[in-house]
Formats: sequence, C-alpha cells, structure tokens
Amino acid sequence: MLKGPTLIFCDSIGLGKALERELGIPFVYGEHSLRERLKVVEESEHVICSRIFDEGMDLPDIRNVVEVDFLGGSRRQSLQRVGRLMHSRYRGLKHYILMTPEELERYGKRLYSLYERDFTVKFIEA
Repeated sequence: MLKGPTLIFCDSIGLGKALERELGIPFVYGEHSLRERLKVVEESEHVICSRIFDEGMDLPDIRNVVEVDFLGGSRRQSLQRVGRLMHSRYRGLKHYILMTPEELERYGKRLYSLYERDFTVKFIEA
C-alpha cells in the first residue's frame, strides 16, 4: 500500500464498491453529501472516490493519486486528477494511472495533457 494520504479514482460505482470490499478502503461517490465526503477523507488515509473528486476538491495533505478506472481518453479528466496533487503542501508526490496494454492503445491520448505540461510519464509492465 502507498504511504501517505491517497485518492484512488474509480469511475465505475460497481468496481468502486468491489474495491472497497476487497481492500477495506472506503468508497465515496455521489450518494455521499459533501460533509460525508470530507469526513471520510479526514478520517481515512486512503480513499476510493468516483468522479466527484475530479474538480473542486482542495486536499492539501494528499500525497498520492491512483487512477484505476477513468473516462476513456479524457485529457481534461486526467489533468483534473493530477491537479488534486497540485494543491498539496508536500513534495515527492505520485500520480499513477493503471491501464492494461489495450487501454493504453485505446486511451493513450489521455496522457497528452501530461506530456504537454512536462510531466514525466513512465511505463511499467507488471
């Protein structure tokens, strides 16, 4: 598990709930009020979230962002999610996008916005 406060993005509600059960990490999505969302973030080091955290969330303690499930090749969403880290007060932050080789082929354009802003992108085969 990653060290430090981590947001794990998962667009699919079904997959998010499955990850919550499997990993024992709370999943926050549209059903939760803003107050509930913030409470979960404050009380949990790791949080799985849906698109509701893509925009408008200032989380200065966040250290890691992981994208497990995403909106296809959306460059905007990719930038919004890496943007959660830009509000952090820490250095040495990490942003991971988990893709199968097939997803990379289909949705690799999602990474263009990161390249355009000089982010380092590394590919690791598992």
